[in-house]
Amino acid sequence: MRLWQDPTMPEQGPLPLLSLADEDGNAVRVEVSGPHPRWPKALAARIVVESPFVRGSSDLAIWPANLQSLAVFLDQLAAGDDAMWLGNGRGPAIRIRLHGTRDCPDVEVEDEFVSMVTVVVPVALPDDWVGAQREHLAAVLATYRFVSGGG
Repeated sequence: MRLWQDPTMPEQGPLPLLSLADEDGNAVRVEVSGPHPRWPKALAARIVVESPFVRGSSDLAIWPANLQSLAVFLDQLAAGDDAMWLGNGRGPAIRIRLHGTRDCPDVEVEDEFVSMVTVVVPVALPDDWVGAQREHLAAVLATYRFVSGGG
């Protein structure tokens, strides 16, 4: 399996894969910048956490299985369940608790592997937020495809 980028897509900046933000300046995003420079079967991405109090980011590789598990993660959230994505013990994990401590979802980013830091950001999400995340996933899948073959 190798990564193929759609040549008809114009050059652009990072694509949002996950974008959770509110009007108070709280945000957790996963942005895909393109094929990973070290691993031809992965995408280069970055988790970005922003709030009026804290800012940080962590680079990561997104593999085909991560994109599949993101769809499952979004299905769980749409069903009203709390969920975790990327929690495989080898990199950052994102956990969403729909009924957080501030009357809105808590988005937790845990980087136990590299920085050993966990950040919880309350994010007041709009009603259609899960659908918007599905659109981000579809855009990334349309731009970058994993195909069988060499590479």
